[in-house]
Amino acid sequence: MGSIMDESRDSLAVQVEALKDEIAAMRSLQERQQESITSLIALSQQQTAVIEQQNAVINRLVSNNNGVVPNAPRLVGNPSL
Repeated sequence: MGSIMDESRDSLAVQVEALKDEIAAMRSLQERQQESITSLIALSQQQTAVIEQQNAVINRLVSNNNGVVPNAPRLVGNPSL
């Protein structure tokens, strides 16, 4: 009878260790996901700042040209533009 208990205890110990490993892997994944989210937030904030700057330039151009948006200069070297 003691050997059945020992086998059950050993089996449980193996399962507990496997669960600990899974938890550690999940925590590592969660940390990487949080880092990715933080990076995405920072990129979004940078994009927002760029858009705000572009809007300021557009508004300045419009106000300097009596409400008419001037033609944008064409980029040289790319015929598709």
